[in-house]
Amino acid sequence: GGGSFTSAENRDLVRATGVSVYLEAPAEMLYARCATGDARPLFSTREAMAALFERRRPLYETADFRIDVSRLTVDEAARRIAALLGLGPAGGKAVR
Repeated sequence: GGGSFTSAENRDLVRATGVSVYLEAPAEMLYARCATGDARPLFSTREAMAALFERRRPLYETADFRIDVSRLTVDEAARRIAALLGLGPAGGKAVR
């Protein structure tokens, strides 16, 4: 989840074994997306979610790559990530 990258140990593990991609979107958009899904106790109100997001944002911004997904569909975002990582037909690697 979104809290995984807030752990220094997790960030170090990701850096040592893989690549991190921050899927950037405005807090209001994230709240709207989360409000339609399963219950999220940390997002009980817009204000609580916005405060949590602002605390976490500096850590998210340390990711290896950043993609603004605010105007992308899920498929478009997936294609951008695959292209960024050199996966798929253009990169010659199979996407798992």
